[in-house]
Amino acid sequence: MNDIKIFDDFLSPEMHEICFKELLKPRWSFLGGHFQIWHMGSLNKVDFFNKEMRKKVIEIMPKNIEWTDYDIYANGQTRGQDGSLHQDQQHLNDALSFLYYPTPDWHPDFEGDISFYNYEPIRREYELIDQVQYKTNRAILFPGIIHHKASAPSMVYPGMRLSVVYKMVDANNKDIAKFVTGLETK
Repeated sequence: MNDIKIFDDFLSPEMHEICFKELLKPRWSFLGGHFQIWHMGSLNKVDFFNKEMRKKVIEIMPKNIEWTDYDIYANGQTRGQDGSLHQDQQHLNDALSFLYYPTPDWHPDFEGDISFYNYEPIRREYELIDQVQYKTNRAILFPGIIHHKASAPSMVYPGMRLSVVYKMVDANNKDIAKFVTGLETK
């Protein structure tokens, strides 16, 4: 089972530069608890992410569904800030997650890969099924139900490993869209 798709050189050089500049703005917060990473939320309120980049994301989505995002945000990790093993969507098998890597001039020595796992609930075991290298201007599309974990950059990288996240669902399924986006009022 490997539904993980990789898109290198995802954005044009001009769009990549705009994306990176937007992420340099002072909208970052530090998430506590077991998510010890940097976070920039509400990117759906930023025109670039909600219009230009969203259009590019929709272009690579499967064509048999009318997709809508229910969350757009960015994560940032510095040395020692490994992500936790998690799923983006636990209930919807057709929800998709999109990651984009905007950090310029990334080198393999900086590490920061993302690992994907199959979970066997009876044995409560995780099996590594794929690992994707962090690479500047790379995008990854995968089912949100797949367990995954982003590694922090190595000790040789002094900056922040950035990723932009779009979480996508079928816009035509109103019940699912309301449930996922938290708009359900029952």
